[in-house]
Amino acid sequence: MFVELASPDDDIECISMGDPDLPWWQVAVGAKHPAVHSARGIRIGIIDVLFRPGPHFGQFKLVEPERLKKFSSVSADGHGRQVSAIVQGRGPGGYHGLARDADVFFIDASVAEEDGTLSETKLDRARVIDGIRNLWETYQVDIINLSCGFGPLEFPDLEDAVEEAADNGAICICAAGNSVTIPIEAPARYEAAVAVCGVGFTGVAAHPTFLGRLVERARRENTPVGCAVRTWRHGVPFLHSGTAWGPELGAFAPSLGINLRSENGRIREYYGTSYASPIVGSVLACELSRDQIYRDLSGRDRYQHALRRLGQISSPINLAFGGSAAGMPLLQR
Repeated sequence: MFVELASPDDDIECISMGDPDLPWWQVAVGAKHPAVHSARGIRIGIIDVLFRPGPHFGQFKLVEPERLKKFSSVSADGHGRQVSAIVQGRGPGGYHGLARDADVFFIDASVAEEDGTLSETKLDRARVIDGIRNLWETYQVDIINLSCGFGPLEFPDLEDAVEEAADNGAICICAAGNSVTIPIEAPARYEAAVAVCGVGFTGVAAHPTFLGRLVERARRENTPVGCAVRTWRHGVPFLHSGTAWGPELGAFAPSLGINLRSENGRIREYYGTSYASPIVGSVLACELSRDQIYRDLSGRDRYQHALRRLGQISSPINLAFGGSAAGMPLLQR
C-alpha cells in the first residue's frame, strides 16, 4: 500500500486481499475450497533458484540435496520457494498449492557466484538444460516449470532440450518474461514450450494498494481489458503492463498481487510471470490426473494430448495477441 503519514504514530489500516488460505488467484482459476484440487499421479519438475525447504511441502523431492551443504547460505524464502509453494505448498495455515498430491521434483539451477555463494536471482543456462533432460530421463515428469528467461537471443542447445522433453512426453510451461520492451524470452518463445503471459484482475484490491494503482493506470492508458467469466469474483482480467507479449504466447494466468505466506507465516505479495507459469502448470496437472487417455499415451503423442487439454480447459479472455486463441486455464472440478 501507499500511505501518507501525518505522524510516525499514525495507525495504518491495511486493505485485505481475501483469505490467505484460499488466495484470490486460486479462486480466479476455479478453486472453490482449499486443498480439493488434486493432481495425484502427475509428476512435476521445477527448475529454479535453490531454497532450503521447510516443513510446508508435501510430496516434494530436492534432486540434489547435497548442494544445501555445499552452499550453506541458501535462504528458506527465495524465488524457488515461492514458485514451489504455488504448486505444492502445504501451509503455513490451511493453505495448499494448486497441484496437491502431485509428485514434485526440484532441480537447482542457481548461478554459483565467485565468492562461493549461490545467486538468489540468476539461473545457469547449462544447469537448466541438464535439468530438463534429467527430469524426463530420470524422473519421467509430465510437466516442467521454467520460471526463468534468457532474453530474446537464440540458444539452440536450450531449444533442443525443450524439444527432447516434448518428444519424451514432457511439456515445458515457461514464464514469458517481465518486460514489454523485449519479445517473449527463451525458453518460453520456443515452439515446443508453452509461453505464459501475465494478467491482473480489476477487483482484487482498491486504489491505495500497488495492484489497485496498476488497475487505474491500465484504464488511463487504455490497456486491453478482457471479458468476464461467470466464475470470476474479482472483476475482469487486464493485461499486466510488465508482461512480455508476442505471437508465441500459449496461456494467461494471474501475475499481479500473488499473495503467499512465507515460512514464518508473514504474507507477502509477488509480481511477475514467474508466478503465472506454475499456476498454469498446476491447473493442467489437475486436469491430466483424471485423464486416462493421457496416461495411456507416451512420447510426442502424450505431449500433444497435454497441449490439447490445456487449450480445452482454457477460457478465452479476449486479450490474445494477433488472433491467438490463448486463454486462461480453469480447474474443471
